[in-house]
Amino acid sequence: MQEAHGGDDAAADQQLPADAPSTPEPGPARRRGVKRWITPGLMVLLLVFIALAVRQQLTPPPSAFNQAVTLQAASEASKASGRPMLVFAGASWCVPCSMFKRAALADERVIAWITANTEPVYLDIDKQPEAAAEFGVRAIPSLMLVKEGSIVDRIDGAQDTDRLLAWLRASR
Repeated sequence: MQEAHGGDDAAADQQLPADAPSTPEPGPARRRGVKRWITPGLMVLLLVFIALAVRQQLTPPPSAFNQAVTLQAASEASKASGRPMLVFAGASWCVPCSMFKRAALADERVIAWITANTEPVYLDIDKQPEAAAEFGVRAIPSLMLVKEGSIVDRIDGAQDTDRLLAWLRASR
């Protein structure tokens, strides 16, 4: 004969002591179920993080900043053309640099202004730490307008397109 609780006789023999909590603690089966989801969840998060990191590192310098142009070549071109040198200091691992490259520095109006009015050059602070120190790079991304070998203006941090254009036009 079955008890009123609907279980078998063995379950009825296992009664809880009077001081036991009314809700039983999760048993091994429940803990295994939670553990079963933790590992795949962590793997998914790790893969997403890696994908984002790779995407950030694959962002090349903006088209206006030809990587083949050296600081020396840009300086000589600046002297010859009379246009100031525009130094963009950044690093491949820098997330704000990548955002800046893909947004404001990729805008056609910005590219047109930079190529028409400056001698642009990209300075990778990891590959050229001495030059970064010489230019006094304190933060990245950083843009510096250089006339006759002297920095005449600088702006640090990722900027939106309108603010960058306003700075470029005012710094000229």
